[in-house]
Amino acid sequence: MRTGAFLLTALIGVLGSPAIAHANWELTSDGQPLITNLTGKPGQAFVCPPDGAACRPVAWNTVSFYFAAPSYAPGETPPGTTFELSTATSERSPPWQGKLTAVQPPAIVGRPFASGIVKAAPGRWTGGWGDERGSSSILACVTAEGRGCVSLPASSGCEIPCVEPKGSAGPATSLGAIPARMAGRFLLATESRRARDQRGWPIAVTAPWSLDRVFNLERRAHHSVSAPVGPIRPASTVTLRRRALRADGRISVGRVACAVRCRVIVKVTGGGERAYTKTFRVTGAHAITVPYRSGNLRVRVGVDGTLLQTGRVIAR
Repeated sequence: MRTGAFLLTALIGVLGSPAIAHANWELTSDGQPLITNLTGKPGQAFVCPPDGAACRPVAWNTVSFYFAAPSYAPGETPPGTTFELSTATSERSPPWQGKLTAVQPPAIVGRPFASGIVKAAPGRWTGGWGDERGSSSILACVTAEGRGCVSLPASSGCEIPCVEPKGSAGPATSLGAIPARMAGRFLLATESRRARDQRGWPIAVTAPWSLDRVFNLERRAHHSVSAPVGPIRPASTVTLRRRALRADGRISVGRVACAVRCRVIVKVTGGGERAYTKTFRVTGAHAITVPYRSGNLRVRVGVDGTLLQTGRVIAR
């Protein structure tokens, strides 16, 4: 059997097989407890008060989204409460610690400019079962409020500097590369929490990544969102003057700015002089100066092999 066919068969086996018999201690979409019976057998759920009083039976009142298994969602629950599932055997949950709440949002650190790399620094949470797992991703959105968003590719999905990502990259991660065309957008880091108890869940399947998958950010109780960063500035910008500035036998025809060290090529023609070309490297902002000449000049400026600006400059 070929490897690909074997993996597909294995995946189908995992997805199609019944869940391991157990109780799942999960979370509802609003950050409250969810108890699910995955034993495949009739069972009784119990709520055990934090004061040590006797556990009381409760009726299943919902179903698990994925497994369509009987579940119990108690709503607002006092901290210290535990839950029990009784079938042929019994399982007891960890003590509930209160509604899962984000007390500090994630933050974006790194180089937040087009072609750079940024990372989502985790936030802080309280409540839940106390052992939840976190996952983060970074979005580039048209608005600071989170409309018209795309997920940034994992840093492994775009060469650095990130000009254009590969057609398919791994799942969204806490470390993302910013394609050059994301200039002008806003960055938002999102962090979600899910119960650590994921026994019986199917294995994750990575979906193809694409900058064409646009969505609006949805805010939920177990999701936390950073303050927006942006608009994202281009990695390199060039500005030409209408009129050149003269000083010390040279003229300044414009300015170039590079967020990371870049190679600049300038070519100036006109003014009754031979064409002048110079190459230099720069980090940060730098004036573009050439030996003095007068007249109507044509200026071309390229950065790292790409023509960024061309225009007319008057020198007197």
